[in-house]
Amino acid sequence: MTVIELGLREHEPEAEPSRPSRARQFRTALAVVAVLLVGLAAGSAPPVRPRLTEIAVVPTAPAYRHVLADGVLYSLGAQYGETSRTLSAHDLRDGSVRWQVPAGDNILGRAGLWVNLFLQVDGDWVLLNNADSTIGVDTATGRTLWTARHRIIPTGTDGIGYSSRPVLAGGDGAPVVAPVGDYPEEDLRVLLRGFDLSTGTELWVSPPVRFGEALPGVDGALLVVTAENRAEVWDARTGTVRQRITGPGVRTRAVTTGGGQIYVTDETSTLTAYAADTLERRWRVPVPHGNGEGIPCGRYVCYWQSPTEGPGRGNTILLDAADGRPVGAMVDGWLAEESGGHLIKRDENGVPVHTVDPATGRTLIDLTGWPDPVWSDERSPLLLRRSGDGPRQWFGVLEPGDTRVSLLGSVPHQSYRCQSSATHVACQTAPEELRVWRYR
Repeated sequence: MTVIELGLREHEPEAEPSRPSRARQFRTALAVVAVLLVGLAAGSAPPVRPRLTEIAVVPTAPAYRHVLADGVLYSLGAQYGETSRTLSAHDLRDGSVRWQVPAGDNILGRAGLWVNLFLQVDGDWVLLNNADSTIGVDTATGRTLWTARHRIIPTGTDGIGYSSRPVLAGGDGAPVVAPVGDYPEEDLRVLLRGFDLSTGTELWVSPPVRFGEALPGVDGALLVVTAENRAEVWDARTGTVRQRITGPGVRTRAVTTGGGQIYVTDETSTLTAYAADTLERRWRVPVPHGNGEGIPCGRYVCYWQSPTEGPGRGNTILLDAADGRPVGAMVDGWLAEESGGHLIKRDENGVPVHTVDPATGRTLIDLTGWPDPVWSDERSPLLLRRSGDGPRQWFGVLEPGDTRVSLLGSVPHQSYRCQSSATHVACQTAPEELRVWRYR
């Protein structure tokens, strides 16, 4: 703020205040009333959100993958049936190209594999992979660092990744790679492998286990269910057991993790919560018999119970994540889950239907007017979209604590395959065109 010194004028008599005309008084009164009405309207209106600002128009291809990470758009494009691809990185501050390189002409360069390509970003590495191969790329330069004959998934810490490959027990007891097909659950196992993301070097390989995934929030750790149905935490760099969660007397039916806790549902229909970092048991509660599992839902645990016989809608029981206490609501229908600070009920196609009051199970915010969800990570608010008249698409956002969807604005394009971060949204708007907008 700038202050202008005007000086002090002493001994000057104050002027006699003039008497405004009746017309001027009337206009002043009207202005005051108008200001008050605007203020009242603003207090009841939905919060004002920044409008969409287009940042970039990125050339792409009909077959592509893209991801928004750390202020950068990474895009991998390919023509249908072609083996050549282009990987590019665009700065989301102004849409400028950081680098653009050919990719996928080696182990991923087989015709048709664009259908199953994945694009992941983990700190210093971009991982391009399909079902059985991975290319490691430097995020700073786009230079290919290594290739591996496994689909490698980053653990999110320590520069370590892992792979999980389905196997069947061979006739002599040795595992064999499971060919494509349906097999009884009891016959399937997986082999876990650890990898150094700097070099692509394989660090270790496991015996056959039932399940394994990265343990979020714990450096360099994997959550594993062994062939004997025991839950364990392994060191992702060495493949050794850090600690056993369940002993020989407990057979696990389902294991999930989130919000700093591990949830183990055993075959006696008991759900137990453990601290993910110390493995200290937090609470233990009985749950309904049947094929159910505890799924992290922010401040709650959504205990999803599927139908006992045949297809159906099932229901979700809500528990307090702090102590396992039932919250009091049962959400009938398809699975409820936490997203963007709200408890969301989705339909059988994964489309958000409404937000749910965890205490009563009743609808809080109707989302049926926004039938086209935007994919986002867990750190981002819930973005929604709907089609307008002609080639136009409308976007809305549901921030944590909001009581209604706030309109962000529209774009003069029919958009699809949309993905959002905490600040940007990117959509394909034509077969060879990708557009990026900033929304906050």
